Amino acid sequence: MHVCSLFPHMSELFARPDRPPIPPQIRVRIVTTALPSSVITPLCSPLHAHFLTIRLSRSYRKNKPSDLTTDEIVSSVAALFPRLHVLVIGPGLSRDTLMLDCAKGVIGKAREQDMPIVIDADGLFLIQSHPEVIRNYRKAVLTPNVVEFKRLCEHILPQNTQNSKFKSEDIATRLSQALGGVTIVQKGHEDLIANDEQVFVCDADGGLKRVGGQGDILSGAIATFLAWGKAYEENVWKHDFNIRSADIPILASYAGCSLLRETARSAYARHGRAVLTSDMIGEIGAAFTRVFGDVVDACIYCVGFRGWSVTHLDSLACYLGALANKL
Repeated sequence: MHVCSLFPHMSELFARPDRPPIPPQIRVRIVTTALPSSVITPLCSPLHAHFLTIRLSRSYRKNKPSDLTTDEIVSSVAALFPRLHVLVIGPGLSRDTLMLDCAKGVIGKAREQDMPIVIDADGLFLIQSHPEVIRNYRKAVLTPNVVEFKRLCEHILPQNTQNSKFKSEDIATRLSQALGGVTIVQKGHEDLIANDEQVFVCDADGGLKRVGGQGDILSGAIATFLAWGKAYEENVWKHDFNIRSADIPILASYAGCSLLRETARSAYARHGRAVLTSDMIGEIGAAFTRVFGDVVDACIYCVGFRGWSVTHLDSLACYLGALANKL
């Protein structure tokens, strides 16, 4: 799977000891500011990454105009799209003005290519300020935590919608409706996954400790299932499932949440309170098998998702597990 992520400075990528390593099965296109080639080369190998560096003038570092225009930077990133399956915006992005402008442009280019997009962290700050960037794009998934969800609601929904008389599920649905049907993953004690038609609740057991960087793994997990969904849409292998393309983002999100919760539970059982996000990486494979592997055959009975009740969600997530086993 090929994923693209934007970083304003290498310090955002390497300064955090809790940032999880990138598994060798994933090829990552990382967009960042320029570094000497002697530094870039050794970094590429352990990260399994391809770096697209953007050379900025000294004047930019003094908050003066850069030699490169935003359009030129966006075009450089968009040139990678033929090699990508999905775009992740937010982790490590920062609120740097240039990076936010570039992110807006890159999202626009991804929409033109009909590419699935996952938006988290500072990417959500961009959306709350400029909701038009993502509005009406049903292949987008937003993954806010409780605080980020509240901020999105404050900026996008009418004031009376945020009244406590509304259930969280209703507010998540209304937020999706206001954004034109994007999928909302409200992370919390229970993960609420909503679009403008339906709400799924993922309440599987997770770890007893939530650690920094765990949301990055969730973004990657959802992106993985979205990429497999894209392969399904493109008929990479022959199949007889009757699944609406519009349902793939919410199913991918539910599957990602299920996988992350089992991964976190397993990592906590092994490491206890000392668990780090990096400890979760080694648990993903076994967690996937436990969540999806034993019931993959049940997926042949999944013939549609519209109007299904919450009791069918295990089968729906199992369907995406079948996608994984087909590739």
